[in-house]
Amino acid sequence: MSRTSLLAVLCCCLGAGPSPTTRPSAATHPTTAPARVHDAMLNGALRYLVPADWELVRRTDDGQNVTYMLPEKRGAVSLVVTPQRGAFPKGNVAVKQRMAQSVLKAVNDDLARRKVEVIDPPKLEPDDAFVARVAYRFKEGDATIRAMHAYRAIGTVVVSVTSALTIEDPAEAQAVHDEAAKMLLGVTSGPANPNLMRPVVKKE
Repeated sequence: MSRTSLLAVLCCCLGAGPSPTTRPSAATHPTTAPARVHDAMLNGALRYLVPADWELVRRTDDGQNVTYMLPEKRGAVSLVVTPQRGAFPKGNVAVKQRMAQSVLKAVNDDLARRKVEVIDPPKLEPDDAFVARVAYRFKEGDATIRAMHAYRAIGTVVVSVTSALTIEDPAEAQAVHDEAAKMLLGVTSGPANPNLMRPVVKKE
């Protein structure tokens, strides 16, 4: 799969989350932790560590969306920041459950709209570290995609990660999904500092 088509798949996956402005109602299975490098979003106010071999291929001008390409173009991982009107009520179990169901419905609706062949239907994965985590597998054209979305509230923003992979081996794919979730889990906030944001290297 080409970089362009893979990113197109990822962009479609990113549209599968809940409405942004709605208030919450590797080539082999790794045996050691990968080397990591610093990066940031939102003018440097959100910082995190990303595996060093994930290539930064896209950063939006508003600093709210970054995309990384895996080695050998076997998938892409994207982080998205969605500002909210107020802080997410982290201790409210009912609100969290409604948010999770909203994410699940949106993913199912998106797959139905695109009329793709669903192999493994979207399923909520129990993980108290996130507001919601959903995994599923589908086929679009000649590509079989293993996808995962996870959402985390940080102050007045919701940060989400999407991992869309063409990796066939389920254990290898799960390891990448877990690395993506770990990247999201490690996001911290601080004073804005645009110098913390790595630039996208433009290739000749």
